[in-house]
Formats: sequence, C-alpha cells, structure tokens
Amino acid sequence: NTFFDEEGGLAISGTYNLSGGMLESNRMEVTDGGTFNFNGGILKVDNFTGNLVNSGGTLAPGDSPGTTNINGNYTQTTDGTFEVEIGGLIQGDDYDWLNITGSATLAGTLDVSLLASDADIFTLGEGDVFDILFAESITGEFDQLVLTALDVGLTWGVSYEPDLVRLTVNANQLPTADAGFNQVVVEGATVNLDGSVSSDIDGTIDGYSWIQTAGPAVVLSDADTATPSFVAPAVFADTVLKFSLQVTDDSGETDEVTVEVTVTDVLVVDAGVDQQTTEGNIVRLNGLSSLGVSNNIVSYLWEQTEGPGVLLIGSDSATPSFSAPPVGVTQ
Repeated sequence: NTFFDEEGGLAISGTYNLSGGMLESNRMEVTDGGTFNFNGGILKVDNFTGNLVNSGGTLAPGDSPGTTNINGNYTQTTDGTFEVEIGGLIQGDDYDWLNITGSATLAGTLDVSLLASDADIFTLGEGDVFDILFAESITGEFDQLVLTALDVGLTWGVSYEPDLVRLTVNANQLPTADAGFNQVVVEGATVNLDGSVSSDIDGTIDGYSWIQTAGPAVVLSDADTATPSFVAPAVFADTVLKFSLQVTDDSGETDEVTVEVTVTDVLVVDAGVDQQTTEGNIVRLNGLSSLGVSNNIVSYLWEQTEGPGVLLIGSDSATPSFSAPPVGVTQ
C-alpha cells in the first residue's frame, strides 16, 4: 500500500514500482514490509527513509539544484544513473549533492551537466571543487562518467574518498607524444611506425596525426592512427626520412615528436673473380652477380683504373670485354 501523509510525503508499506516517468516528492519512507523498486524513470526526492537501490533509473536530487538525504543505504547498479546539475559553488544551493547516513555502493553512470540560471550558464574554472556525495562508507566507483565539456586547458577530476565523492576542475596536463625508436631499414622494406606508447596522465589520447618532414616522399598508410606504415624507397646512399607525430588529448591539447628512419642502400657490386690471360686474348668481365633493391639493377658503368689502357667494349653493360694488351710478361 502507498499513501501520502499530511505534509505530502509518500509512505510505502506495500510494493511500489518506478519504471518510467518522474516521481517527485519532498519525503518518501519505506516502512517495514514495504518495497520500492527503482528500475526506471526519474526520482526527485528531498528525503528518503529506507534502503534505496537504483537498478535502472535516474536519481536527480532536489529542485535543480538541491539535496537528497537518504536515511539508510544507497546502491546503484550498472544500469543506474546519478544526475548532478551544477550552477555554482555552494553545495545544495548551487549544485546537487547526495547525503547518505549509511553506506553507498556505486556503479553505473555519473551524469554531470551545467545548470542555466537567469539565462546565464555557470562558467567552470580551475580549482573549482564539488563534493557531490557523502556516505558513512563508499564501495565501488561509477562505471561511466558523462561530464559536461570544459574549456581547452581544463579537465575533470573525480576522486573517491572513504566517505565522499568529489569533482574537481583541474588544469589539463599536456599529453606526451612518443613515436618510438629511430629505425634503420633496407630499401623496399615495409616500415611500421609506432606511436601507441603516447600517453596522457589525466585523460586519454583522442587523435594521432603523422606527417613526413624530410627525405624522399613515401605514402603513409593510416596516417591518422597510432601505427601507420610505408614502403622504404629505393636510395643510392644511406638516406634519412623524418616523420612528425602529433597527438591530441581529450581536452584538445597537443604534443609533437619526431622520429627518424634511415634507409640503407642494399646495392651489392660484384665484378666477378680475378682472371689471368695472355696478351691478345679477349677478356670478358662479368657483373651479373651484382644485386640491387628487389634484385633489379637498372644500369652498369665500368671504368679502367690501372694498367696499360685498353678499349672497353660495352662498358655500360653487365659483361663488357677488351683485348688484353701486349705487356711482355703474363699479367
């Protein structure tokens, strides 16, 4: 059975189910044998006597803002929500809070929003503190935080003390970009960059942006992720490629760092084995065992560096030849 007392309070001696809509009362009491099932809807109550279990509804203290006093224990499950409206710095007068004489067991969602007053919205600033929940003891934490957006440079803090839950507005700590170690790779290799160790001490990394700042241009795949990749270009000498990583945290602050990738030339020149011959014989040189990137040699150039001059035929090919000159002795 449920009835209203002379002052408009709600007394529950039977079973009362709140699963939708809004129930608003200045006082509620669950008497011996009574049951209040709070599995949906919105509950706005100033004073509640009994143990309150929020298993799927929204508890919204007072008259926006205001205070809800619970003379008993409060349990919020994963489907429950505690809604806090903030319009200033004075507890109960300017922002909602929950005062529990017994224990609080927390889970579910904490939903914090700003309250408009006289067409003005309260502006949050660094150092603001809001004690939103008191209890004799507190177990658990809210699973999900739905917090009103702050100006760039500010971040929310939520702390759980033995007997209270406190919201604070703090100066945002800058994120730290980490692009991994410098690398040395061979031309043609697939190169993986790694910014996954980037961190934000008071929040999360919400964005990654990689750009190449030096070296032969390459195509970066997934440049807006923590781990892009590219194929090392062909080079004629060891060449340094530079990449800049910018990370953005959940407050819009950024940090940048640069990493280097050195691409080595894997060209292996092989002019064949040393030869002995007699004057007048045709000598054939052989550079076919030379190796380039992907085993692809695109050009050859032979030059004589010592000995009597000879005419190299096909000096721009892999297998030039010449006639051994007269020398008087075996060369």
